[in-house]
Amino acid sequence: MSIKDIESLFAREQRASEHPWSMGDLSQSLKSEDDCQIVCLHTGDAGYFVLQHNEGVTEILNLVIFLKYQRMGIGREVLSLIFSEAMQKQSNEVWLEVREGNKVARRLYKGAGFIQKGVRKNYYPSAAGNKFSAREDAILMTRAIG
Repeated sequence: MSIKDIESLFAREQRASEHPWSMGDLSQSLKSEDDCQIVCLHTGDAGYFVLQHNEGVTEILNLVIFLKYQRMGIGREVLSLIFSEAMQKQSNEVWLEVREGNKVARRLYKGAGFIQKGVRKNYYPSAAGNKFSAREDAILMTRAIG
């Protein structure tokens, strides 16, 4: 994937996500090829995801479905792809964290068999994005696979 691809993903994620990754986050994922994969979906470039595989665990670092393709069941399809990828990497579990306020994503993950395993208090910056504003908890979720 080239820097031009990252710029395109970045621009599209800005429109699709209330709390998008930065250009630096996307670039860093590319540099960490050993651990992370950025995979563009073939269904009209509907989104992308970033995974990290490590010692029997696959972690979803980011999953974005672009605005035009949201609420079409693509998120469920992507999770199926991720589970297949995790099994190929011999993972036993898939982990993720999600903003407490992201009810749509939490419903998707629960429907896919994820369970809540913990909370990271005040983990995410609030929508205001400054260090003095309120922060949001991260919900830690896992799902066994295989």
